[in-house]
Amino acid sequence: MNRAIPDEIVDEIRSRCNIVDIIGSYIPLKKAGHGTWKALCPFHQEKTPSFNISEQNQHYHCFGCGKGGDVFSFVMEREGVDFPNAIHLLASKCSVVIPEKTYTNPEERRQAQEHASQRERIYAINEEFAAWYAAQLREHPESPVAQYLLTRGIPDDIAARFRIGAAPDSWDASFKHGTALGFSEHELFESGILTSNENSGKIYDRFRNRLIFPIWNEQGKVVAFSARTIEKNSEGAKYVNSPETPVFKKGNILYALPLARQDIQKLGFVILCEGQLDVIAMHRAGNNETSTSHWRAIAMAIKGHRWDSGSKGFRHVFSIRLEFIAAHDHSDFLRPNAGSILRNAVTTNVGIADKQIHIKKCA
Repeated sequence: MNRAIPDEIVDEIRSRCNIVDIIGSYIPLKKAGHGTWKALCPFHQEKTPSFNISEQNQHYHCFGCGKGGDVFSFVMEREGVDFPNAIHLLASKCSVVIPEKTYTNPEERRQAQEHASQRERIYAINEEFAAWYAAQLREHPESPVAQYLLTRGIPDDIAARFRIGAAPDSWDASFKHGTALGFSEHELFESGILTSNENSGKIYDRFRNRLIFPIWNEQGKVVAFSARTIEKNSEGAKYVNSPETPVFKKGNILYALPLARQDIQKLGFVILCEGQLDVIAMHRAGNNETSTSHWRAIAMAIKGHRWDSGSKGFRHVFSIRLEFIAAHDHSDFLRPNAGSILRNAVTTNVGIADKQIHIKKCA
């Protein structure tokens, strides 16, 4: 991510983002007068609203805890991110494209604009297909993928929250859907939706008859997909993942970070699991501070987030490996009080559940 964002881009984002709309997307607001709004403060517990927003000044202030600022400081505080990440989050909300760097050479600038356009097209493809895969799962409950999801005990609201989807059992359904939306074969290939046979060069759908997990970046944009087999004795890989693209670098991604960020900020640690289904099980058990990642993503994530609760610094990263045997499955972690029991086990660095969960303090 480009950390040195041009001032004109910051100004454009500021001009496009109405602080009432932005804060209103996080918490309920009540009109208090001409151009003023009130709410219960999102930064401390209170029963009487003392959080005030001025639309004219584009500022907020809480008379209870004293916190205040502009739209950038609100997002930084609420999301637990630094200024550059807050800029990127707001840019995605108001459709401002942030250049990767500043160019003075006209040819370099032209190439950079083409690259930015390519990135935006890939983002658009990923968003369209995340919605399409989710619709395939929702609208075809009799499909093998939907039936497999039932065996995992994941309810509809959780599937919707994580935007879980289904890839049809077809070699060209994604190709047909993508081209019908106006995307070229080349764009679909570059985004990773399509792949090719190494020998014949034939283009076909990368994901077929699999459970689909969209992968989000820090700003909540879909950047890739992870697709799990539904077959018990599959000859293929258990997971098929999107390749690296202009918008997706494996080492920079923490799965479900937008859903986990606030709890990580509040608790001061993050729990890293082995796979997406493990993360979902942990969230269902109440452990929303959970993610999964390639290990080199940890340092990147810590660097870009204000998870330090003052000057103490980022306290803990825990790795949890869920090793399920025949007598154990994800439902073991959905029993009453499972979330608090597991969190206590993590923070005290001890094993639980007959050592089926191995916990290691990593930092």
